[in-house]
Amino acid sequence: MRGFKTTIIGEITGRINRRGGVTYFTIHDQGEDAAMTCMGFNSIMDKVGIELEEGMSVKVSGYPEIWKRTGIFSFKAFTIMLSGEGTLKRQFEALKKKLEDEGLFSPQYKTRLPSFIKSVGLITASDREAQNDFLKHLPKQGLDISLYDVRVEGASAIEQVCEAIKWFNEHKPETEVLVITRGGGSLESLQAFNSEDIARAIFASRIPVITAIGHERDVTIADFVADVRASTPTDAAKILSESWDEAQYILDQLAQSMQSGISQSLQNYRNIMDRYADSWRQSMRNKFQMISENLKRFEHSFSLADPTLRLKQGYSIVRDADDKVIKTVEDIKEDDIVKVQFYHGKGKFRFSKSF
Repeated sequence: MRGFKTTIIGEITGRINRRGGVTYFTIHDQGEDAAMTCMGFNSIMDKVGIELEEGMSVKVSGYPEIWKRTGIFSFKAFTIMLSGEGTLKRQFEALKKKLEDEGLFSPQYKTRLPSFIKSVGLITASDREAQNDFLKHLPKQGLDISLYDVRVEGASAIEQVCEAIKWFNEHKPETEVLVITRGGGSLESLQAFNSEDIARAIFASRIPVITAIGHERDVTIADFVADVRASTPTDAAKILSESWDEAQYILDQLAQSMQSGISQSLQNYRNIMDRYADSWRQSMRNKFQMISENLKRFEHSFSLADPTLRLKQGYSIVRDADDKVIKTVEDIKEDDIVKVQFYHGKGKFRFSKSF
């Protein structure tokens, strides 16, 4: 009969037995002077990264069980987390080597982040400092942030972070990047992010992953697998801001360049128009000069054709009684009265063909 899921803390005592696909061990609580038999599948034991040893402090999450046939009470482990800085460092280095040998850290599997990211899946504990720092430093371009609230410490953190990564990939594949973040802490408090399950979940994600776990000095297994490691939650926000900031800078430079180019073009057009204006004015002056000279020539020609000038030279104009100009002697008869116009005065005379 299975009970509810819980976590027990204690120290491994006695012998650790592997039987087939299962490992049996005993946890002792010195404070209560109590002990409990535990069992877990070897696949779970292997994820610890190092062999369990007597004296190790552990946190085991799973279900208490009572075997009906024997009435024996035991604890079925689903997650095992180690305690103690020395042990955790051993576990860290062992798992790091294992995953590195498998190629999970290889640059060839890293996905480059897209530019101008608009859709972000945020995996962290809600209303914590890490979330606030991240959101506060995001670009002001109205990013779509989808928060998946998870535990970021303890055995349940491993399961919840893995579920969050899987959920985004299955239900929001259009998300452009996942950000896994939490604040700083001890090696033990960050242990969930040194787990093999989270490492493999990040590696399997089709959506690029940024890790921003702890402070700058904190480095986890998850950081090695992630596509991009940010030193802090604030740094993760700045990474997402880079392309937007660069675009804004380029736009500002283009605006300045366009403004300068337009001003220069306008000045060039002004210079061209000034040159055309000067040329036009000179052309008009030449045309007016030519017209003036032509008018003077016409005036001179007209003056030469003026009958008054001829009269002044001693010529006269002869007209008949009808004031028609007589051009030849055949146009007039003997004794006809003709009108003669002189330069000074007029007179009537009788015409005679004999002198």
